[in-house]
Amino acid sequence: MRTPPNPWLRGIKANLAHAPEGKDNDVIRQLAEGRCSIGIANTVALAQLRDGREGAEWTAWANKVKTVPTTFERGGTHVNLTGAALAKHAPHRAAALKFLEFLVTPAAQKRYAAAELEYPVTSDAESALLVAAMGAFPSDTLDIDAITASQKAAIALIKKVGFEK
Repeated sequence: MRTPPNPWLRGIKANLAHAPEGKDNDVIRQLAEGRCSIGIANTVALAQLRDGREGAEWTAWANKVKTVPTTFERGGTHVNLTGAALAKHAPHRAAALKFLEFLVTPAAQKRYAAAELEYPVTSDAESALLVAAMGAFPSDTLDIDAITASQKAAIALIKKVGFEK
């Protein structure tokens, strides 16, 4: 017996204004132009458009878009991770460890968060003003291994519902 596609995911597909296309910037522009009323985009993209680095037209579109936290029933918001790692055979292991430890200090996180307009990875570091203005998003605490374990099943559901991409 065939299992019917997930009704929630089927509903998401049915509510699409059009087939997914482009990148986060395109979603933000389409929201600003009224081509859709809800979109999913990265806060980094929105903040970088608002700071003017892509030009006045993009800044105007970005300023028309409101952020809404996507807190789910059993967890928080999905957060993309920027990570650092130490290679197993790194020739300068002690220096590399000191550098990694420095990267998670409040001072380093504040600088990185300001330059990239990302949320800092440590709770004691300040966000850039443009990012802080978007509000706090409680991050999902689901272990990355649990997420990866469900990846094949998630892709199968997506294909079953009929998403092309």
